[in-house]
Amino acid sequence: MNSWLFRARLRLARRRAVPSRPFRRRLWGRLSATLQARRVPSSVWYRTRGFRLAISSFSSLAVCASFATGAYAYASPTVGPDSILYPVKRQIETVEERLQRTPNAKAEFYLKTIRKRESEAVVERIEHKSTRMTEAEIKSLKTRLRTVSAKLDRDDPATADLEVRIRRRLEKPDRGPRPDATLLKSSSVPKDRNRR
Repeated sequence: MNSWLFRARLRLARRRAVPSRPFRRRLWGRLSATLQARRVPSSVWYRTRGFRLAISSFSSLAVCASFATGAYAYASPTVGPDSILYPVKRQIETVEERLQRTPNAKAEFYLKTIRKRESEAVVERIEHKSTRMTEAEIKSLKTRLRTVSAKLDRDDPATADLEVRIRRRLEKPDRGPRPDATLLKSSSVPKDRNRR
């Protein structure tokens, strides 16, 4: 048998073996109609509307709780080095520090952070805890403040007020802040009755 004749017959047989396009369209139409009619609604528990609502509610609640925890840790002076939330507070402050681009903004940030650390030291003193770590951080922040104050924009009129506040903060003795009267009233430390 000739090879070209064999190839021609093979091509013809292949064409006859494949269903025509109109036949395939009609078959697909019938199958899809049958499948749609026999389709059973899904009753798998993770595909239900209630489960989806519960998951979205839980995830939004978790996001809100994490933001609230971070806000509490950042703003509260009672969150000190011995607190579980202290790493959260430090991370938020690190991000805030990196967002400060100008030397004036960094100086404002350091002044604010020093005030926060001093209020943490007051709370630690009231609760009779060690203030060594907090005081070391205050010294570190003052060193950074000195470095940034050398780079301040002298042409800016707001810099004069900032320089005065920096000078006052840096000239303060490092003996640490004294407890505030409002904090003493709310603490559980007994007052000395012999004091007048």
